[in-house]
Amino acid sequence: MTVATYTLAETAATGSDRQVVIGVRAKSGSSTPSKASDWKGNAFPTMTFILPAGTTSATSTIETAGNSTVDGNREFELYLISQTPTGGSLSPAVFFGTITEDDVAPISITIDPSIRRSGQDYIFTARRAGDVSAAASRSIQIGPSTDYPPGSVAAEWPGGVFPTATATFAAGSSSTSFTITAPAVAQPE
Repeated sequence: MTVATYTLAETAATGSDRQVVIGVRAKSGSSTPSKASDWKGNAFPTMTFILPAGTTSATSTIETAGNSTVDGNREFELYLISQTPTGGSLSPAVFFGTITEDDVAPISITIDPSIRRSGQDYIFTARRAGDVSAAASRSIQIGPSTDYPPGSVAAEWPGGVFPTATATFAAGSSSTSFTITAPAVAQPE
């Protein structure tokens, strides 16, 4: 949910109170127009600007609905519904805006079964699918459900708990490596 504040400014103050109502609608001709469901209350909003006598500006807000669905940027336009008393004009007559996408597509992560071992370190490769344009990090727990490290049991790890690691993906990258250090094995004397 995002709140946007708009300011309406006049070039000169008037001697009487003024009210200007501005509407929001899908941008005409847009390939990605906003929908009523993009806005709080599931309806295109309006903004009412009250300009007391002697003032030249007023503010009003509109609020998007917010969601967790990746649906891209959506375009809208602001247009004059009414003004009281009448007179004056908006320039330009229509203003445009964009609801900027802020949701991230879910990603799926798989662990490459061909782990490498270097001393006590297990080196894993994690791969992600879906939208990989943004950087991302995911916590991964290693253990019997992943069969890594092979033959490992929780009791072998500090505190009797399988370790976790973080797979950090750079923007645009679909794979990354991360390391888990196995507990030291006591050598017989």
